[in-house]
Amino acid sequence: MTSLHPRRLGGLTVLTLLAVLGADAGRIAAQDGPNWQRRQAPTETRTAPFPSTMSVNLPTTETLDAGEFMFEVAHRFNGVIESGSDNFWGLDGGAQMRLALSWAPVDRVMVSLARSNLDDNLDFGVRGRLFTREGALPFALGLAGGVARNSDLPGDAETQLHAAAILDLALTDRLSVGVVPGIVTNPNVRDSDDENAFFLGGHARAELTDGLSLIGEWVSANDESGADHASGAFGIEIETGGHFFKIVAGNSLRLNPTQAFVGADDSFASSNLRIGFNIVRLISF
Repeated sequence: MTSLHPRRLGGLTVLTLLAVLGADAGRIAAQDGPNWQRRQAPTETRTAPFPSTMSVNLPTTETLDAGEFMFEVAHRFNGVIESGSDNFWGLDGGAQMRLALSWAPVDRVMVSLARSNLDDNLDFGVRGRLFTREGALPFALGLAGGVARNSDLPGDAETQLHAAAILDLALTDRLSVGVVPGIVTNPNVRDSDDENAFFLGGHARAELTDGLSLIGEWVSANDESGADHASGAFGIEIETGGHFFKIVAGNSLRLNPTQAFVGADDSFASSNLRIGFNIVRLISF
């Protein structure tokens, strides 16, 4: 019986995932099935500069409708793209992973429970969309916050808090930008110093065709966190029936809010870029 080398599992997993998603997208395109848009008209008129609830790692002002659920899975592969074919362009070196489940108890508000295998970070978050404006240069305002617990540390588990404001602006029908300033407490969980870290993030989305967009984001560095470099990511966003599928490249392996909001361990250079993906599935009952 033949066996698979463990270093090849990462690449094979991604190829299988791409094949399954490609078949799913073809099936949806060939029939009048459901799509990401709500089956029923929303209870209010609203602006959605970013139709997904996340850009890459940063939150947007988009939320779910009351009673809806959303499941997320994200990977950031440890190997760098420049490692080439011998390491399958970084896919054979294992990955940092995030799983999350979100639910909207009412319109405009959603709660999330997410876990990253980096430091076993378990995050409970709340997000609300406060205001939207239609007309020329429509925009939306939101707030997000939460608490995280890191249990895979040399000493005791460390607790962190995070809070952010979100401003998203639709410059045109196909081009949107946003800024996300905020704060993370206890940003360096391996240091007893309780300094807070303020951060500033920005994201952008350019819709090329219906269902295909370019996305990018940038988050400032914070010396207090131990992440000495700003983090950046860019890629494509594919919107199919009930899914957002994002393929990205960036310099950070951090995924949960208290990790991603404080920067990256490596500089944003071609030698440090790694492949990643986000999959988001909307669940309506």
